[in-house]
Amino acid sequence: MKTVTKINKPKRNSEVGERIKYLRCNLLMSQEDLANKVGRRREEITMYEKGTRTIDIYTLRDIAKVFNVSTDYLLGISEFENADIDRIAINQLTGLSDNAINNLININKYHNHSIIETINYFLEQEKYCPDEYYESLSNEDTESNDKQKLTKAWEEWEQQDYKRLFTNINNYFNLKVDSDEVIHLKKDLTEFEKKIVKKYNIPISSQIISNESLADTFMLKQIENIIESAKDSYMDMH
Repeated sequence: MKTVTKINKPKRNSEVGERIKYLRCNLLMSQEDLANKVGRRREEITMYEKGTRTIDIYTLRDIAKVFNVSTDYLLGISEFENADIDRIAINQLTGLSDNAINNLININKYHNHSIIETINYFLEQEKYCPDEYYESLSNEDTESNDKQKLTKAWEEWEQQDYKRLFTNINNYFNLKVDSDEVIHLKKDLTEFEKKIVKKYNIPISSQIISNESLADTFMLKQIENIIESAKDSYMDMH
């Protein structure tokens, strides 16, 4: 009998068979074991996983029960595995994965509650000016009085000085520098350049620095500044 080993989670939009194989292998379950649990022959499970045979709805339901996942996950309609209705609702409302939900539950239940308070604080900071502000301000048909109100609302929102840490981390994770050009940071900087260099602690050098390296330095310093600034506000609240 072949040894069953775990395999990588299938990519989005993967087929039913790939998902069944992933779940089965993740539990170190053989095709024979799965076949016995759902009342099918091992050869049928092989065909399901290879995609050479269409799976009927009753077998699909039984396989979902064995793995405690939703049929939506098996069909590729959802990337959320857990079959629990409450967790499915949380996922649909927030987009949080099953593992993320588990981690939050465990942190809240077993660990220092201040972690949840910190998570709440930074999530509450992720407040964006509504899109309609941008749209209305750029719309020529918007009445001047309405534009004034929107401008005032924008200014009030901006004055709140939200510390959007997750947004900046996301920007850093998704940063792609297509150009392989390099630049020089020299001693004879303009006043504006000096302010940028000072604010983000960018090393001044006559050496060549790649765009990617500079972008990383800039964005990481931005994240560090947000954390330092947010800490003062957070401590005032607690």
